Amino acid sequence: MTDQKKQYTIEVSEGEAERIERGAKIHGVTPMDYVLYCVRALSFDVNYAIRMLAKLGQSGTRED
Repeated sequence: MTDQKKQYTIEVSEGEAERIERGAKIHGVTPMDYVLYCVRALSFDVNYAIRMLAKLGQSGTRED
């Protein structure tokens, strides 16, 4: 993979948006960072997604 970035626009329903915002709040990240984490976890694997959080300045998800 390269360091070049691409941007994607997505549309979600109101209910999906609320769930994204709720998940982001629980984990203490922005909704965009939460969506990006979910995409990476599903597209690659959870370990890769967690490693990428460190590059964004996040230590990982917190446990309740």
